[in-house]
Amino acid sequence: MPPITAASATLVRLLTGGPADIVVERGVIRFTGRAAVPLGAIERIEARPSWFWTRLTVLEAGGAVHAIRGLARDDAQRLAAAVREEAARAAGEVAAELLQLDERLAGYHASDRYRRRSASAQLQADIATAVQRCSGALLRSHLPPDATEALARIRPFASPAVFERAREAANDRFVAASMPAVAQAAAGVLANSPTDEQAEAIATDEDATLVLAGAGTGKTAVITGKVAHLVRNEGVPPGEILVLAFNRKAAEEIRERLPGDLADAKVATFHAFGLRIIADAKGAPALSKLAEDEAKLIAAIDAILVELLADPWQGRAVTEFIERHRSDYRSQFDFETPGAYYDHVRRSELRTLAGDLVKSFEELEIANFLTLNGVRYDYERPYPVETATAWHRQYRPDFHLPDHDLYIEHFALDRDGRPPAAWRGYAEGVAWKQGIHERYGTTLIETYSWQRREGVLRERLREQLAEAGVTFEPVPMETLLRDLARWLISWLAQLTATVLSHVKTSGISPETLRARARSSADRARSEAFLDIFEQVLARYESMLGGEKDFHDLINDAAAHIREDRWPSPYRYMLVDEFQDISAGRMALLQALSGPGVAHFLVGDDWQSIYRFAGSDVALVRDVGTTSATCASARSGGPSASRAASSIPPPPS
Repeated sequence: MPPITAASATLVRLLTGGPADIVVERGVIRFTGRAAVPLGAIERIEARPSWFWTRLTVLEAGGAVHAIRGLARDDAQRLAAAVREEAARAAGEVAAELLQLDERLAGYHASDRYRRRSASAQLQADIATAVQRCSGALLRSHLPPDATEALARIRPFASPAVFERAREAANDRFVAASMPAVAQAAAGVLANSPTDEQAEAIATDEDATLVLAGAGTGKTAVITGKVAHLVRNEGVPPGEILVLAFNRKAAEEIRERLPGDLADAKVATFHAFGLRIIADAKGAPALSKLAEDEAKLIAAIDAILVELLADPWQGRAVTEFIERHRSDYRSQFDFETPGAYYDHVRRSELRTLAGDLVKSFEELEIANFLTLNGVRYDYERPYPVETATAWHRQYRPDFHLPDHDLYIEHFALDRDGRPPAAWRGYAEGVAWKQGIHERYGTTLIETYSWQRREGVLRERLREQLAEAGVTFEPVPMETLLRDLARWLISWLAQLTATVLSHVKTSGISPETLRARARSSADRARSEAFLDIFEQVLARYESMLGGEKDFHDLINDAAAHIREDRWPSPYRYMLVDEFQDISAGRMALLQALSGPGVAHFLVGDDWQSIYRFAGSDVALVRDVGTTSATCASARSGGPSASRAASSIPPPPS
């Protein structure tokens, strides 16, 4: 329709300050100086004449009111008639759309397939748009009866939350109905029939599905069962299925479990798959020996650390990190319960330079201080007098110095002598230990948690020991590491190799690492590690001599796929041990994504994915942790969590 316009009388505009004119055109009505009002949003339109002029009022479905005064009566009636006529025309257009959407929604509900989020999103968006176009009563009054009924049926699903609940309920029914077929398809592939949890995970066919499964709950069975289900029940050609594992042993185990009709599914490690892509795209690359043998890589890093240890300046960085930053220090006062604190202690494995496993970070510092200063000690040796009672076990002091017959006891107390609030009975235990030494005349040196938090624990301990006649014979840290605690170098080599993998595959720059270290919660620890890591990385790159390592393979392979130099034939990507994912491997999965491509990701508990290397070095906590959003898992067996509509991109 051509635009229809009318103007307010000049005198009325001067007196009321309302809009100057109004325009009705295809689909909208416009008032000067205001946003256009879609005709589908109009609840009603009224023309009210007065002595000289007519007022035209438009009421929106949302409650907004628009009015223009000072119109000639004929103009106002002409505009109102045009709006009603245009609403009738629009109703005719939208009626066909409503009937089509009603048919699409009915087919969606009746489908015997899994309803993926990506395939559902467009339907929900189309419904929401159509319902919005019919939000006003004026347009709805012109709809034919069948379109009005269709609108009533689809209207609830204009809400994303309602649509999603319906989608999840339908998928729950689909999964439950599919479980017998899953068990039948898995026959001859799994040693036993799949559990309900395993069958539920296998039948789930989301764009990205994360299966959470602890050790011993049948993660490999879920992978091989999924392949069997896809081929035997869903008719997916084996050649369109890719299974990626993190090591050769896991890949071989999966491959051996797939019988003849499933054997064409591609099973490979990430590295072997990356090598194949590069070979197909540009020829086989020169691969470093360090890339082919993980043990050789760790041994090479171990040797680099030993070289650093021999250098007076660089060796100090190694010894400083091992002595002061090996564990993520947390005070007892940082936790709400004793159980939470001791869980953190167990995860940190507080082992001293002498090899003792101690029960607090403060005890670790005390033990290492004694060792570094040549002071012999016994850890938790029973007190020489019988002290066991109905309420207390035999007393075992934290430390006994046999050459001086001194005892050291560490107490989790603040400056005011108070333990953490939730540590009930702890103060009484402190008094009981103090009483034993007083009763039997043994010398007790006490240390406190507040001293460690304020950085004076070693200084105060040194002063007290010196006053008690203890002499110090310092032992160089590098000597201890070579002769007594060689295992710590091996531990640091393993840690450095892990971080090297994540850093190289993520493509993160040294400058970014330094910036993250400066902003991390434990800046001193992060920067201490970087002082070592940068030296190791420089020597490692020199050892490669221009050859590729596995991290380069992953990065180059992802680039070939992204730049269309290697077309992927795979519709399903199954990933084992997903908790070990890195940013580079995630980038490879992202490159393999596309319309209709599904990811099935199997890993340990979700928290381990977020911990990644963070429990060792905080500055890389967020490298490679990007993954599909998931809900919490049930305890006991594998749990399928329907995830985001695609694998998200790797972290920038």
